[in-house]
Amino acid sequence: MKTMNKLFSALFVLVTLISTSCLKNNDPGPYVPKAALKIVNAYTNADALVFTVDNNYITPPNVPIRYNEYTSNVALIFPGNKNFKAYSVDNKLVSDTTITLRDSTYYTSFVFGNGEKAKNIITTDVSLGNINTNVALRFLHLASNLGNVNVYLDNTTSTPIYPNVAPEVLSANNTAANTAFKAQTSGKRKVIITDMNNTPIIEREHDFIQSRYYSIIISGDNNSTSKPIYLGIIQQ
Repeated sequence: MKTMNKLFSALFVLVTLISTSCLKNNDPGPYVPKAALKIVNAYTNADALVFTVDNNYITPPNVPIRYNEYTSNVALIFPGNKNFKAYSVDNKLVSDTTITLRDSTYYTSFVFGNGEKAKNIITTDVSLGNINTNVALRFLHLASNLGNVNVYLDNTTSTPIYPNVAPEVLSANNTAANTAFKAQTSGKRKVIITDMNNTPIIEREHDFIQSRYYSIIISGDNNSTSKPIYLGIIQQ
């Protein structure tokens, strides 16, 4: 992805410059592997969450990620098998996931659900190459007590870009079906979510910037008045 590739390129250049600043001429600098992780909090059973990897905070404990918010910056983590946990602000463990991170790879964690324990889908975010003036979109159904939905752009008379999408469920390796990006036309577009009778549930207009990547999510609890259905658009 354009944004992701720039991030990794800048990171590795910076690491190389720092690492080689005290070395003798012609000595190779050590390579420091890193993976990048963005976090999305769509978990309705807590007002905010704090996250750790191998018991080290990757979000400041005094600045938790509030419900329906996401990290603007990625956490840079050494690759390998990692224990990824989420805590409510009263220090209750709500999610405990093991993840294998690869070097120079971009991930997104979607924490969601309405039960005592949160679900956590961790996607491996793969670029589409050169999308030119288009954007790359994907959709994840993270809402509770809501059936299958259709996702349209601009109007409901066109073909849905995501038809008949079921609520996400966790597989053995914490992945989901709709994690691959699809190229779409950039610009100001209206995202419309309908039920299977094509009755609109929620919609939102957004200006999708060319060459960028976005995750569209539907979150919230259809039976809740305090945390109703919400349509989120996350720039990756």
